[in-house]
Amino acid sequence: MKVTVRRIGAIRDVSFSLDKTTVITGNNGTGKTTLLLTLYALINAWAKEVKMKSLQVDDNFKKALSYTFKRSIEETFRSDVKEIINGEGEVIFESELGTMSVKITREEVNVGLALNKDVKFEVREVENKDLPVGEIQVNVKGTTIELVYGSNGKEKYQYFDLLKDLLKDVEGNAVVNSFLDLFFLGLRPAALVTEAKGEAIIRDKKVTITDFGVFIDGKKYPVTSHGLKRIAEIVISSKKGELVLIDDAEVYLDEEMKKVLVEEVVNKKKVIMTTRDKSFSSMFDNVVNLS
Repeated sequence: MKVTVRRIGAIRDVSFSLDKTTVITGNNGTGKTTLLLTLYALINAWAKEVKMKSLQVDDNFKKALSYTFKRSIEETFRSDVKEIINGEGEVIFESELGTMSVKITREEVNVGLALNKDVKFEVREVENKDLPVGEIQVNVKGTTIELVYGSNGKEKYQYFDLLKDLLKDVEGNAVVNSFLDLFFLGLRPAALVTEAKGEAIIRDKKVTITDFGVFIDGKKYPVTSHGLKRIAEIVISSKKGELVLIDDAEVYLDEEMKKVLVEEVVNKKKVIMTTRDKSFSSMFDNVVNLS
């Protein structure tokens, strides 16, 4: 998949492939972090409270997708869109399914679609008498969506109209999310590396990060160097995504930990990393410079 980003933050115009490890370089203020956050917000967007008048990929569908992207951008940047964009920005994704253009202004987000084939969704509502009233399970296989709703309980008829409304809301969310899964095939969910808690095996050592500190093989580790903690956070975060986005990937990592990064993350996932270290970026073939 090819992605092009134009006029977002300090980014002028940059294009690259998402199908292989990409290293983004550039000086401070060139938009490296903004680029990662924008890609994360769009690729990892999940529809919430989306209402659909039809199941076709039409203008109504594109409005629902636009709403989903705007909400995800604001949640990711923790700011209103108008605080992020100066003028008009654009992100274009080109996949096997077609082309998606996302135009972002200070007022709104608009999605354009040029698909290579028709995409039609089939939604089935299936009653399950063993599930309690109000519980809905979503099963998706391609463009077929199965909504399994519970009807066990005396409230079944009392809340029948409410259940129908709830099914309609879930249906809209499921259709948009299924489309995004199809379009971004193999890239969702995306994981943005942040401070993380959990457990990782680093060079045969069990590294555990908790609220109480960093432990190696059960023994608390005095973190005078953050390298081990940093690589553990990267490994832990990467478990949550198909596409892994790492800002300032080389920070705190010595040469040994950089090798672990390559072995445990880069060689196993699709990865986009930013760095200011030219020697680190020279380890990779696909390097994009933001100037």
